[in-house]
Amino acid sequence: MTLVQTLSELGWSLRHLARVLGRPPGTVMNWTRDRYTVPPDVSAWLARRLEAHRQAMRDDPPPPA
Repeated sequence: MTLVQTLSELGWSLRHLARVLGRPPGTVMNWTRDRYTVPPDVSAWLARRLEAHRQAMRDDPPPPA
């Protein structure tokens, strides 16, 4: 799963991720480009956030429309 796909599922923007991590927005934007990779510690942290989000949605799904 790409960084953009992960953030989309979390409902986060690149700017939000930058704020949460305390990193410059340009640095986070670079992680979406082919020449760059998400640092392993950030990638692992995002994987944990995504799993927590998925579990929360299973445990307490939104009400039907």
